[in-house]
Amino acid sequence: MQFTDLSANTSAWEWDFGDGDGASEQSPVHTYYTPGNYAVTLTASNANGTDSESGTITVLEQLEIVLPPVADFTSSVTTGPAPFTVHFTDLSQNASEWHWDFGDGFNSSEKNPEHTYSSAGNYPVTLTVNNTAGKDTEEKADYIKIGITSSIKLTDITLDGENSTGTTTGSGAFTANPEDSYGQIGVRDKNGIFYNPVSSGGSLGGISIPLQVGVNEFTLIADSIYPENENYGAVLFFNGAQTSPQVAVYNSNGGTGTFSVQPAGTDVTGSAQEGTALDKAPGSSFYVTPGGTKVEVLSFVVDSKEGLTDDIAGETPGANGVPDTVAKISLQVTPSVTVPLASFSASPVSGTASLNVTFTDSSTGTPTSWNWNFGDGETSTAQNPLHTYSAAGEYTATLTISNSNGTSSSSSAITVLEPVFPAAAFSSNTTSGNAPLTVQFTDLSENAAKWNWDFGEGNSSSEQSPANTYYTPGNYTTILTVANANGTDSKFTNITVSEMPKSPVAAFSSNVTDGYAPLTVQFMDLSENAEECNWNFGDETASSEQNPVHTYSVAGNYTVSLTVNNEDGQSTETGSIAVNENP
Repeated sequence: MQFTDLSANTSAWEWDFGDGDGASEQSPVHTYYTPGNYAVTLTASNANGTDSESGTITVLEQLEIVLPPVADFTSSVTTGPAPFTVHFTDLSQNASEWHWDFGDGFNSSEKNPEHTYSSAGNYPVTLTVNNTAGKDTEEKADYIKIGITSSIKLTDITLDGENSTGTTTGSGAFTANPEDSYGQIGVRDKNGIFYNPVSSGGSLGGISIPLQVGVNEFTLIADSIYPENENYGAVLFFNGAQTSPQVAVYNSNGGTGTFSVQPAGTDVTGSAQEGTALDKAPGSSFYVTPGGTKVEVLSFVVDSKEGLTDDIAGETPGANGVPDTVAKISLQVTPSVTVPLASFSASPVSGTASLNVTFTDSSTGTPTSWNWNFGDGETSTAQNPLHTYSAAGEYTATLTISNSNGTSSSSSAITVLEPVFPAAAFSSNTTSGNAPLTVQFTDLSENAAKWNWDFGEGNSSSEQSPANTYYTPGNYTTILTVANANGTDSKFTNITVSEMPKSPVAAFSSNVTDGYAPLTVQFMDLSENAEECNWNFGDETASSEQNPVHTYSVAGNYTVSLTVNNEDGQSTETGSIAVNENP
């Protein structure tokens, strides 16, 4: 704040700013850091003495403008097999509180939570954020997609002895995992030997599985099983835990994957030689015995890329070195062709510049690419972008998606308005009067969300249309500052407060009180607190001058009266004038 010295005949200055600081400059600059009322005193001096003058400085709290929140978020991943853990990242603006709904009955109030989905399905995710200015919600439909890995189950099959064959059938649903990619697949046996999927003497042969999404029929066939109590080796190498064994499947082109198997073993009875058709223990071999062999239920869980054909080995050596097929699994899936269909939502779709809009893709048909045109010259290839419209206008946002089966587009209108600024204005029932003076102020501002009044005498108010009483005479500047989310504006007016008037007291004198006609008399007003004077000279003449001169032409005794008044009342004083005949 700049202070300007207006003193006269001064050679030294001493300032006290009322906050513990001072200065000896003639016209110093001082900064107040804390809101409050401060008494400022200037003491001026010269060789003949000193004089002081004081005033009040009012420092107001800075208006705090809280912008409404805008909800937005993203996640580390959006697809995966159950159970699947997803880390969510808040991208909201102006948020102070968060409420997450993960779509599976669970929620969180953390800013960046982590959540595990236990079951397969498509889950919407909703984030609601708020602050003191309001709240906003961002919902992404079917945002998290947890893969369904359904087991194929087979019925029991019994082998009745030498050269027995049997067939069992079953059905199940397979869900392809688009993240996996297999080439040709081989199998390791319990001794760690890797078998390529080729059919030749002494090696495992081929099991062909065309992997595509759909409901499938399959068959497990066991034929040409010899009755000898011979260990045919590990058809499936179980290397998992006893309650959940697995067959390890390797990609001969460099990648790896796993086919999970859940066997159920039954002791073979009713023959001289007994064995286990399929043991639950990891690393067990599959062999048969005379008199009946029972292969129990197997459950396979398969994840692979849609449309890919994988080969898995499945032969053992037979008599005279001729391979005999021990097990064959055929999986027939109907391929599907999915054409993409573009769809999206935008939030918000209207508002003032600069407007942040969150675009959420809700397209179907498994798109592989997204191209956004926001209508203002800007584009994006993100799936769910956030875009800021800086200028007012009508915009058309367009999303074009594509996959190997085609393309599709969808559009939506975005309206951006010019920002609305506040305009301060007010009136008062009076601007002047005697102390104590109560003034009613009426707000006439436009587009205001907050009001701050400074009445110029140390008092303030945040009401829209307050009243204030001025108790001390003086000239005061009343300032109204209004604000909204886009800015502030101020207006001021001057209030003049006067001393309360005192009652008038009439009094007068004259230069003579008697004499001969014609007699000229000079009257002198001696009244106090008078604003108007009215004289009556007693001879049917009058005057409103303060100090009139009057001539009496005719002898007689006259009663002179003076009546004075002001806004507080009136007072009258009388006197006598004696006019004699001229001798």
